[in-house]
Amino acid sequence: ADPSSGAARGAALLAGWDLHDDADSAAAAYFNIFWKNLLHDAFGRKLPASAQPSGGDRWFAVVQNLVAQPDSPWWADAELGTSDRDSMIARAADQAWTEARSLMGADATTWRWDRIHTLTLTNASLGTSGVAPVEWLLNRGPYPVGGGSSVVEANGWDASVGYSVDRVPSMRMVVDLADFDRSRWINLAGASGHAFDPHYTDQTDLWAANKTLPWAFSRAAIAAAATQTLTLRPSSR
Repeated sequence: ADPSSGAARGAALLAGWDLHDDADSAAAAYFNIFWKNLLHDAFGRKLPASAQPSGGDRWFAVVQNLVAQPDSPWWADAELGTSDRDSMIARAADQAWTEARSLMGADATTWRWDRIHTLTLTNASLGTSGVAPVEWLLNRGPYPVGGGSSVVEANGWDASVGYSVDRVPSMRMVVDLADFDRSRWINLAGASGHAFDPHYTDQTDLWAANKTLPWAFSRAAIAAAATQTLTLRPSSR
């Protein structure tokens, strides 16, 4: 293969990849762009709009099976000029390099997965109202994140749509069953649903960085950690 081709450059980048979808990984960014292109060219062009490849773990199983069938008709596309597995993969790899340059610039050392894989927190009530000032007040982001649709850091995306995050773990928790007060957790947003409250999204930066907070569990631990107290009083009527 031409060593100056996008496919060859992409292969060289992937050769040193640890296979993690880390936020700062150039190889992860390139691979996921390649994955999106491969799924579109091999399957998306042949399938109806209602059955486009989303790119999750099921599609990894599909492609793994077809890789062992180099002459499967799924690899062939006369319009694209592909006739078998190798030509389809080479085309997707070349297209991915071109797309990566378009999205992130010509210098591959500056590429990062989180430059294109971002999360926007959209308010469930009015976040898609179409009224720009309201959406600006209620929505937050985009937040650059790592992860993917079929990995432990489950910040999923739909390969038939784009690279933005469309599903996430809304809370992460690690529980120490021997000592609940040593447990840790993090919430996606914050403890408040009021957009002007300081706790509206005060945990999101930590969540995006895969960090957690101490989780006071026992009454004594809660009393020691508390900064505010809410008292609910019945009506006098």
